[in-house]
Amino acid sequence: MLETIETGDTFFTKIYYFNAHAHLNHAKGEYHKANQHYKKILELWNSHPHIRDIKNRTYKGDITNYLNSCHTLGRYEVFDEWLERFESIKDTNFNEEAGSFKDYYQITLLYLLNTAQLKRALDIVPKVEYGLKAYKQRINKAREMSLRFNVFFVFFCNERFSEALDWLNTLDLDNKLEAKADTKALARIIRVIVHYELGHTRILEDLRTSVYRKLKKEDQLHEFERTILEHIRQLENTPDKKDKKVLFESLLEKLNAIGETYGMQKIAGLEDIVCWAESRVYNKSYLEVLEQRKKQ
Repeated sequence: MLETIETGDTFFTKIYYFNAHAHLNHAKGEYHKANQHYKKILELWNSHPHIRDIKNRTYKGDITNYLNSCHTLGRYEVFDEWLERFESIKDTNFNEEAGSFKDYYQITLLYLLNTAQLKRALDIVPKVEYGLKAYKQRINKAREMSLRFNVFFVFFCNERFSEALDWLNTLDLDNKLEAKADTKALARIIRVIVHYELGHTRILEDLRTSVYRKLKKEDQLHEFERTILEHIRQLENTPDKKDKKVLFESLLEKLNAIGETYGMQKIAGLEDIVCWAESRVYNKSYLEVLEQRKKQ
């Protein structure tokens, strides 16, 4: 029934056609094709403004799908235009506000983090914090954790480690339903890094050991995680700055090798921790390193 677009003789039949093919292409890993179908959905909405204006929530959901698809492809040049359109569409009730909040700030945080707009990301944190409280009953736990994790990353990338730890501590990492296993494993690893940065030497050894055992038990202890935990162990027992630099150089070299073997984008958090290690090797801020890497 959906072999050709000519099959659809109504507006929503055409919407269903493009949606079906977008999801199919995404499932097959053909992300560019999926992106084109999501784009055609938006073009269809904009050619029928009389329908779009009474189906605002559905339209905003399709904007979100398109931007998520662009995020997968790293096509961030379209984000400002479509986020502005999204924000300009007024919601009519509390449930719509809640849906818009979780969609808008989820994709906006991903956009700002991936384009090194870290100061701009900091500016929207209070709005995210407010929304998490105001719409708590309308946000599922997985999405709430994702938003909190991204806010944590905003503070981590801005090297505001105390605030990063505060947000990290709001995550229930033992709840199996709240996030993917690799995301929770990354959160545990970065918690160790944050405590190291804050100089919490009294708890660092016990925390590192606990994380090691937890990841091993959950079958999430791979080369990436082992490398970080081992270097943190050595760093916490190395007072000399020159020796620390040598350890960071070793960590950076091994992380880059892991990236070359498995793909930098295939391991959650690898690129972020590479930036952190590089900033410590070259005595630069995380932001400086990130901006330099984005230009390459």
